[in-house]
Amino acid sequence: MNTLEKSLLIKELHDLIDALTHKRLSLYETAKAKARIKEIFMLCDKPIFQKQLLTFKASQNPIQTAVTFAEQSLYAQSFRGVFTQLEALETALYQQPEAGWAILYQPRAGWQIWLIPAADRTALLSEFQDLEQVYRWMLEQQQQYHCLQTDAELKQAAVLEAAQTQPVFATVDPEENKAVDSPIQFEFITDHIATEEVASSDTQVVDVAKDELTIEPTADQTIISNAILNTTQPDATTIDTAQMTAGTQKPSVNPAYNLLLSQYSCPISALNLSQNESAQLYRVFLPEAPEVTQYADVLVHLSDPEEDQQQVLARAVYLAEQTNTQGRFIKYVVLLGALDQMQAIRLTQNFCQQFEHEIAAIREISWEKLQEHLFDFDQLFQCYSHDAQIVWQQEHYFPFIPIQHIQTTKFIQFEESEAQSHTPLILLKERQKIRVIHGQKRLQLSRTEQAVPHILLDRQQGISWQMIQKVISQLQQPIDALQLCQALQMYQEKEVSA
Repeated sequence: MNTLEKSLLIKELHDLIDALTHKRLSLYETAKAKARIKEIFMLCDKPIFQKQLLTFKASQNPIQTAVTFAEQSLYAQSFRGVFTQLEALETALYQQPEAGWAILYQPRAGWQIWLIPAADRTALLSEFQDLEQVYRWMLEQQQQYHCLQTDAELKQAAVLEAAQTQPVFATVDPEENKAVDSPIQFEFITDHIATEEVASSDTQVVDVAKDELTIEPTADQTIISNAILNTTQPDATTIDTAQMTAGTQKPSVNPAYNLLLSQYSCPISALNLSQNESAQLYRVFLPEAPEVTQYADVLVHLSDPEEDQQQVLARAVYLAEQTNTQGRFIKYVVLLGALDQMQAIRLTQNFCQQFEHEIAAIREISWEKLQEHLFDFDQLFQCYSHDAQIVWQQEHYFPFIPIQHIQTTKFIQFEESEAQSHTPLILLKERQKIRVIHGQKRLQLSRTEQAVPHILLDRQQGISWQMIQKVISQLQQPIDALQLCQALQMYQEKEVSA
């Protein structure tokens, strides 16, 4: 079968899966479509269609598909299971103190991975996406924290332990030398994702150290290594896994330089960005506080890796709101060590461009004011909003507010215009509560966002519910967010002038 024929079959496969997913077919047509899909799989080479096969199986049996996917992954032995109930997932994940991961499935949202980055730590959560996307997210976290051991590494550790406790000259079991068939169902997925991980490790994390220490093995270590090589032969699965994980080892950092942030000692790794000054930009790892990575990327700019830390922390710290191309909040960027505001803007933008992200705004603050608030999302938001000074912001910019700060039930019911990612919520602050005036449709766009754009009104500024109700009654529905905000402002100015 030539390439053109296979391309046509792939297109037909996409059309069939799309029709089944959206339930546009009759019962007879559904059965016929499923039969045709199976026929296509029989006609073609399996590796070409693994991604389409995964999509089809996920639509038919999502739980079993996720289980099989995890069992064929690089980290099957640390997998805790697939769950549909949040409570059951938390119980399974937290009852074992060591690092591990699990999958949460919600029919409408998709899959979400929960990853324990270190023993007795809070889980990191991906967004709800398809299996490939959430697994790729987990590999990105693994590249940063190196919390999970691959099955091959666990097997190697077990063999090494056995070699240390048993005589050197062991009997070779002929069954050990039999090649094991590589898994067919998901080999395309694991190969593809592992390749992505290797490429990512080559381009995003570079060792800070200029000179590596070479440690020669001792005589005992040489004997043990030879014993392992003489008593075991890698099977086909081990070879494939080793090839996939080559280059994904823990990125080394300069042992002579750990950045001291509050009570934490934080290793750093160079970022391989194309711009000259960006070559002096380093990612800061927080192994004792991994939850920070959920809401902030911490970076430091160093002219010299051995630069005095007091001088670095004496400079202004720059906080930026990082968004995707649709304008949705991703996380903060915390930049230490920048020499001035212009350099801070360039460095944060260069950093975000590698992920196709953007900077919505950037603010300036001192380390003395920030250090007590960096390790808590709510406190970092308060510090960013009230203590940091604006350096730069996009045109038509609206600051972001964490979802948990909002009473999301709308107090006054009326029809809203359709919302987009950049549409701000109109909020009213009274006493200690922040209530939604306009934004019900904006909140429905994504249930996984940490923060949303907003305009905050305050009861202490003379805004009342009665005023809001009166203005809404004078506007034609559906009402646009900015239209409502402008009408409230005009009404308030009229009241003051009167």
